[in-house]
Amino acid sequence: MFKQFYTLLFSILAFGCTKTETAQTISDPQDYQTYLDNEKTFRMASYTSDVAFWTNKIEQQQAGYIYIQKLAALKSAAFDQTGEVSYLNEVDSLYREANQFVSGKRKANNLIALSSNAIKQHKFEKALEYAYAAMKNTDEKFGPSLMVYDAAMELGLYDLAGRMIKSTKDLESFDYLVRLSKFQDYKGDLDSAISLMETAFEQVDQLNNPTAHWAQANLADMYGHAGEIQKSYNGYLAVLKKNPDYDYALKGIAWVAYAHDDKPEEALEIISQLVDRKKLPDHHLLLAELADYQNNKEAKAKHIEAFVAEAKKAKYDGMYNSYLITLYAEEYQDYDMARSLALTEVDARPTPMTYSLLAWVFEQEGNHERALEIIQKHVEGKSYEPDLIYKTAVIYASNNKDKEAKEYFLEAKEAAYELGPIASRDIDKYLNTL
Repeated sequence: MFKQFYTLLFSILAFGCTKTETAQTISDPQDYQTYLDNEKTFRMASYTSDVAFWTNKIEQQQAGYIYIQKLAALKSAAFDQTGEVSYLNEVDSLYREANQFVSGKRKANNLIALSSNAIKQHKFEKALEYAYAAMKNTDEKFGPSLMVYDAAMELGLYDLAGRMIKSTKDLESFDYLVRLSKFQDYKGDLDSAISLMETAFEQVDQLNNPTAHWAQANLADMYGHAGEIQKSYNGYLAVLKKNPDYDYALKGIAWVAYAHDDKPEEALEIISQLVDRKKLPDHHLLLAELADYQNNKEAKAKHIEAFVAEAKKAKYDGMYNSYLITLYAEEYQDYDMARSLALTEVDARPTPMTYSLLAWVFEQEGNHERALEIIQKHVEGKSYEPDLIYKTAVIYASNNKDKEAKEYFLEAKEAAYELGPIASRDIDKYLNTL
C-alpha cells in the first residue's frame, strides 16, 4: 500500500534491485532527531505579507504579468511547503491569467509552468496539452520538449517520450540528464539510471537550492532501490543537513528503519511527527502499513479511514485514485467502486500501472482469468516496477500457473526492500507452496 505511494512521490525514481547489502542496523535517531524536532520554516505570516505585496502590485498594474508570475511562484512554493492542494489550483489560474498579457516566448514560458503544475495535480493529459501549446509558441523547443516527455511518460506514451529524449540530447543539461535517467530506469537499466542521476547531481551539488535537494533525495531513492541502503540513508541525511525542512528525506529514513532495519516503532515515531506538517493524506498510508505489520488492526483501520476520507475530497480531483482503487478492492471489498475508478484511470492514461490496478480489482473479486488476460495483454513485459511484478506473480499463482508464478515471485523477491516487509513475507509464503 505505502510502497505504491513511496515510488510515486517524485517522477524520477528507479525501480528494481541489483544488489543487496548484508543485514545490519543503519538508522539511528541521533542522526536525524534534530531534524524531526525542527520547526518548519514556512511562516504563514510571511506568506500572507508576500501575497499582499504582489497582489497590491497586480492591482496597481493589472497587465503586470511579471507580478502575476511572482504570485504564482509563491503559491507553488506554498504547496511544496504545506501540501495544501488548493494552492495548485490557484497557480493554474494565475499562469493562465498572466498569459492573457503576453505573446510568443513569454506565453511559452507560462505554458511550460502550467504543464509542470498540471503534473503536480496528476492532470497529465492537460500537462501534455500545455506542453504542445508551449512548443507552438516558441522557436526554442528544448524546454517544451522536456515537458512533452514528462507528460508522455506519465500517460504511458513511451514512444513519444523516447522521441523527445532523442531530439533534446544535451549531456551538459541537468534537466536533460534527469529525464534520461528516468528513461533508462523505465527500460530496466538501473545502473545507467543511477550513473546519469549522479552526473546530474554533480552539476547542482554546490547550489544548495531546491533543485539540488530534490536531485540528492532522488539519488538516495535510487541507491535504496539498488540495494545500497547505507548510501541511501547517508543521502537523506545529507539533504537534511542542507535543508532541515525536507520532510521527504525523513520519510526515506523511516522506510530504512522499517524495511531494512525491522524497526517499525522507529518508523512510526518519524511518520507520526510528520502527519501535521503537510495536509496531504499520504502519511496515513505508511501508518496503516506499519500498523498492519505490527498486527494492530484497529490502528490500521483508523489510518485507512483517515486516508480515504481525505483523498476522496473533490479538491484532489482524482489525484489519489490509484491508492483508493487498491483500498476499495482489498480492504472494503467494494469491487464496483474499485473497478469504476480503475477504468477511469485506464481511460485517462493506459499505462502498465493503471492496467495492473484494473487486473488487481478482478483478482481480488475472484475473477482470476480476467485478471490474467489483462496482465498478459497490458502489463507483462512492459514494466520492471516491483509492485507490478508482484501482482503478476500473484495472478499467475491464482490461475495455477506455478512455473510462471515462481519466476515472477523470485524476481519480486530481489526487490524485497522496495516492496516492504509485508509483501516480502507474502512472497516467501507463496514460494513455499509452489
